[in-house]
Amino acid sequence: MESEMLQIMFHVSEKRLCRRSVANHGSREQKETTLAKCCKSWF
Repeated sequence: MESEMLQIMFHVSEKRLCRRSVANHGSREQKETTLAKCCKSWF
């Protein structure tokens, strides 16, 4: 159950980060680094 919750939370935050970075400059590198930071802080 817990891992499912984490997956859902991750997907939600991932979507938010994507939207935000697209709105800001839409650079793919920005998205990847943001997601990488997110992953590192979570795991």
